[in-house]
Parts: sequence; C-alpha cells; structure tokens
Amino acid sequence: MKLDSNNSITESNEYDNVLASTAISIGPADINLTPTNLEVTTQNLTWGRDYNFHYTLVNIGLDDTTTQWVDSLYFSTDATFDESDRSLTFWTLGRPEGQPVLASGMSNTFYLGSSLPENQPTQHGYFFLKTNPDTDQIETNYTDNISAPIPVYIEADDLPDLSVSFDVETPAETLLSSQPLQLSWTVTNAAGTAAAPFWYDQLWFSPDPTFDDADLNDIDNDIPGPSFKIDASTISYWPLFNG
Repeated sequence: MKLDSNNSITESNEYDNVLASTAISIGPADINLTPTNLEVTTQNLTWGRDYNFHYTLVNIGLDDTTTQWVDSLYFSTDATFDESDRSLTFWTLGRPEGQPVLASGMSNTFYLGSSLPENQPTQHGYFFLKTNPDTDQIETNYTDNISAPIPVYIEADDLPDLSVSFDVETPAETLLSSQPLQLSWTVTNAAGTAAAPFWYDQLWFSPDPTFDDADLNDIDNDIPGPSFKIDASTISYWPLFNG
C-alpha cells in the first residue's frame, strides 16, 4: 500500500508512505474433476439405436467449480484413450461463472441417454468418459479427467438392402431423339429395416449389357425416390422421359 501515490501533498518525509503486506500466493483455484463409475445400462448395444449410461463426477480439489464445462463419451477400439478416439455425445455441466456447481469434495451422478451413430460394422471396443475436454473449467490437474475404460460390444444395425428389377417394354424398335419414352422398374427392400427418408435413382444408357463408368447417365439424372419409408416391400415407378 502506498499513500499519496501522486504526491498531491508535500510531506516532510515521503519514504514512510509504503506499507508491505505479508507474503501471499496468487494462482488458480484448486479444482480437480475426476469421473468414476462409468456404466452402460443398455443390455444390447446396436449402432444407430438409443442407449443409456451414467457416471459419477467428483471434485477432489479444495475449491468449488466456478464456470460451465463440457463432458463427453468416447468410443475407442482399444483400451488406451487418445485424441483419435471418437466422441459419441457431449453435454454441458455447470452454471455461469461465479456460481459454484460442484463443491469441494462433493460428487454428483449423471444419468444420460443418446443415440449411437449409424452405418457402423459390428465391433468390440471401449467407452471412455472424459470430463472438461476443452479445459473450460480451469483445474490444477487434468491428468485424471478420463475414466477407466469399460468394454463394449456393438452390433451393426440391419441396414436396408435395395435391389432393382428393370422391366422395359420398348414401344418401337427404333427410338427417335426427343421421342417420349415410358419405362418402369421395381425397387425391393429385402431387409427388415426401412429405407428412409429418401434416395435418388439414376437412369443410364449403355451400348452393351455391362454397366461401367463409360455409360451415360444424362438421360435423366437424380430421379427422386419416394419421400416415405420403404419397409421390406416392393414399389414400382412409371416416369415419362423425353429422349
């Protein structure tokens, strides 16, 4: 503390205007978040399906948390976590800065649910829970922010299986340029999972019965498929084309 720091008052002794305090230490709050007891409660995991899990978060630091942060669940193909592992879902914890959320020495258990990504193969792997991955909440120790891995087995979803049968009744042996032509084909989904929400079909022309990259698809590109779900059933199209 320094008195009359601008020398507004003329004094007989300017050297006794300073008072030093006792030594103090200035640093970040002692906050240390650690996730424990990660458990998946869904019995059979399938890619593209919903699942539920819970975990416990502990603040083993000496101070309360002060701001918001994000926690995230990861999938790994091995039991060692690294930055290449895939984040499956994330969520925000905490409140605006200055309002403690997780007090020193306290814990909280979170029960959550999400959906696994689609179109993945059946595989064994591991789930990890990482708290505060973006370091939004300043901590004194980040090395214990990752849970122990839990082994999981995730089956592939029964994906749609579309096939086409192309029935053409040519109205004439020779087709003229710009002559209208009506074709029909049938799309069948042999799987037990609906093909949704939509897709596009393309009509190609080839000089031979073998499809390859040299064939032309400029007859009518991107023919809209149905806008509704196609279950294990059959539908047919009868569009009219202009050559």
